Amino acid sequence: MAIADNKAVAPILREAVLAMKGAQFTLAADKLDSIASEMQADAKFLGLAAEANIKAKRPEFAVPFLVSLLKQRPNSHDVLNSIGDCLRKVGRYHDAVKYFDRSIVLASTKPEYLYNFGLCLIEMQEFSRAESVFRRSLELRSNYVKGALGLVKALEGQFNWNAAKRVLESMLIDQTSNAVVWFRMAKVNQELGDKQGAVSCLSKAFSLQPTEAGLYSEAAVVAVALQENDLAIEWLEVGMQRYPEDAAINWVYAIVRYELDDEDYLSHYQDRSVENQNPRLVSDYATLLVSLDRPEEAAQLLASSDYGQAYENADILNAQLRLLLKKASYQRIVDLASFIVRPLSKRMLVEAYLGLELMAEADALVDQLLTDDPDNQYLIALKGSVLKGIEMSPAEAVYYDREYRLERFVVEIDLHDYCDQAELFKMNTLVSGFVSDLHVFKRNPLHQSVIGGTQSAGNLFSHPSYALNKLKNHLLAALGKVMDKNYFDEIAPVQVSKRHLGKFQVESSWSILLKGSGHHKPHVHSKGWLSCVYYLEVPDEIETSSNTSDKSGWLALGRPGVGVPYSAVPELYIAPAVGKLIIFPSYIWHETLPFKSNQPRITVAFDLIPSK
Repeated sequence: MAIADNKAVAPILREAVLAMKGAQFTLAADKLDSIASEMQADAKFLGLAAEANIKAKRPEFAVPFLVSLLKQRPNSHDVLNSIGDCLRKVGRYHDAVKYFDRSIVLASTKPEYLYNFGLCLIEMQEFSRAESVFRRSLELRSNYVKGALGLVKALEGQFNWNAAKRVLESMLIDQTSNAVVWFRMAKVNQELGDKQGAVSCLSKAFSLQPTEAGLYSEAAVVAVALQENDLAIEWLEVGMQRYPEDAAINWVYAIVRYELDDEDYLSHYQDRSVENQNPRLVSDYATLLVSLDRPEEAAQLLASSDYGQAYENADILNAQLRLLLKKASYQRIVDLASFIVRPLSKRMLVEAYLGLELMAEADALVDQLLTDDPDNQYLIALKGSVLKGIEMSPAEAVYYDREYRLERFVVEIDLHDYCDQAELFKMNTLVSGFVSDLHVFKRNPLHQSVIGGTQSAGNLFSHPSYALNKLKNHLLAALGKVMDKNYFDEIAPVQVSKRHLGKFQVESSWSILLKGSGHHKPHVHSKGWLSCVYYLEVPDEIETSSNTSDKSGWLALGRPGVGVPYSAVPELYIAPAVGKLIIFPSYIWHETLPFKSNQPRITVAFDLIPSK
């Protein structure tokens, strides 16, 4: 049907085109979506509708238009690559790869296609493969800045900081006015332990007045890790002035101000009338309120917003789902199942099925999600929580025993067995004092598991502390002796051993300082493979004998961090003790039980990932 022949859709189409010209992309997308059923044969319309939804940051709605367009143009490499990029943005990585592969075969000289493919591989944590893809893009266009920056990200993902620095240094030959390059150099210097160089590069990037909104929030995170909180706030406040609608800037601004004990940490959300907020800001504000245990305020915000019932908006839907989980309104989540398309939202649907004791539905959905994302630690944790609540078949019982029976594979190491006693005492004392000084925040991390304590910012092991570096080396040496071939062949769960490449390296590290009634809620580590906790200081009030019935301050493993229809109690308790190192798969639910003491409980925590 030609557009000119349809008097009903022509006015709507004209309004959509005008909205596109005025950069009102959400309005344009809404209007085009409303007439989509009548325009499926019009290739020009399909392209326009896809573009509007992409620019409105609704990639999941762009995909059907692009797929319909691909049927009319089956060998269109730009449509194929656009589908891949949209699928990447909604977390459907394996589906995205298929479209990227086809687009690159059809247009092998397009570095932009390789760049989009490389971003997908990075998000899949296939950093080595991403490095090859970005290098190919640079072979096609040697001065391709985005390709070079993608290569830096791939090298960073492999912890090859020196190689990343060399790439950035080569870029600065003709990119001295590129704020992004200076920012990346700041991050690399931070990881290399060069705080002065990192701060200098961060300041240089700031002086260039970046035009990339995302840089302001990312730079603030790096500044916080460098303990340059004033610089972080400066980046965020300028970012707020220039990009008041940018969701990441608003979010990080709230988090940093909260942890610095600024009572007005939500004022930048509150100062806007709901009518002027974009749906992502409404969603984030509501999510923060839920995290702060203020669900009624979140409900009121969503109800008073024009977007409150807009379940077709993925961001608003996620906020609604979080609120419903908080209120244990599981049936309402299930009622919204037809709107749930993104993997993150589907995880919450799994939790709702668990809460309603719909175990078959929960099991089927978590298996579906694991098919596309098999190493997702949170999904593996959910799978264990589902299995524990069903009548397992013999095969399932064997699988559960192998993957989730904690006594088999949780490892305890006493570092006293690997170090001179006096040396370890001195090292622990020095490191404890050093990390205590890193805890500059006044409140626990917002939207995380720590309650009544603080967490150090950034990568702990990147700090240039001799004692800390020495402790790290002792810890990794002890790990290497215990986590030997026999562990991975005979003891470790298949989920762990199948990813073992021969070695491991630290993915991230931090310290936790708890006092008073501090504790950790049950949680998993989504980016890790094996998780480790080392005890630097343990209050006298915490009993370390395994014979005690008082397990205050102990590490507890196995209690799900989601609502389940069965008795949920920890399956394994471990008493903390100075010098003790605990290792367990990152998908295992774990928590710290509350305790009362005026003395601090200080731990060093880090996640390992496989390496060759």
